[in-house]
Amino acid sequence: MSSDGAVCLATRCFCEAVHTTGLAQPVNAWSSLAFVVAGVAVLLPTGEPAHRERVLRLLLGSALVAVGGASFAFHATLTRLTEFLDTWTMAALATVVLGGAVVRRGLGRARVVVLLGLALVAMLVRVLWTWPETRRVVFGVLLAVGTAIEIGRTRTPVAAFQP
Repeated sequence: MSSDGAVCLATRCFCEAVHTTGLAQPVNAWSSLAFVVAGVAVLLPTGEPAHRERVLRLLLGSALVAVGGASFAFHATLTRLTEFLDTWTMAALATVVLGGAVVRRGLGRARVVVLLGLALVAMLVRVLWTWPETRRVVFGVLLAVGTAIEIGRTRTPVAAFQP
């Protein structure tokens, strides 16, 4: 393994065997492009959503495209740099989900949430490069919190049972 190899090579990089010619993990690489398709679909204009929803769609679509591109590059090469870009864009996507949920729930002003999100994503450059093994925890926590807030926003209270 070269010194530029992905950290995951020591513990196996997911479930696809590593090929020595062509794309390192062709199935993982090509299937990553589904995120690009999803991102483009999110970015396509439909109707006239509220301003904050347009901004959220722009951020979400862009993050999905970035995840797809970075994931393709990672699974094609399995280098340390592309592994970092893959995990960093996934954390950025989870940050968009979290920030969007906070704004949609009315827990913060959009501009403040965007600035805090940018600061978090910038900080994650250092965290994910220095401690790459934290990638799953970082992604999971950000996504779980954002999802919980979004679910709480969309749930309607259940009326108490009255006999």
